[in-house]
Amino acid sequence: MKTTTYKEVTKKVVDKTTTICDFCKEEIKNKDFRVDDATLECKVGYCYPEGGSATTYIVDICPNCFIDKVKPWVESQGIEFREEEIDY
Repeated sequence: MKTTTYKEVTKKVVDKTTTICDFCKEEIKNKDFRVDDATLECKVGYCYPEGGSATTYIVDICPNCFIDKVKPWVESQGIEFREEEIDY
């Protein structure tokens, strides 16, 4: 015969995560069906079959600051952005 016992546990769960843009200090909000997302990160490390380690450098940035501040600076360094359209 199989018996199951249960115990009550209390744990913390994520209720809400708020992300603030590191440039303009405004909250990065995703509303309704908008797909506005900007990612600026660099991952440096090693990956072996048995494991690895890495350090990730991340900047939280809203799409407006990315387009208005980061993109012009990157382009001033001679780098041309590639634009891709997405159709669901």
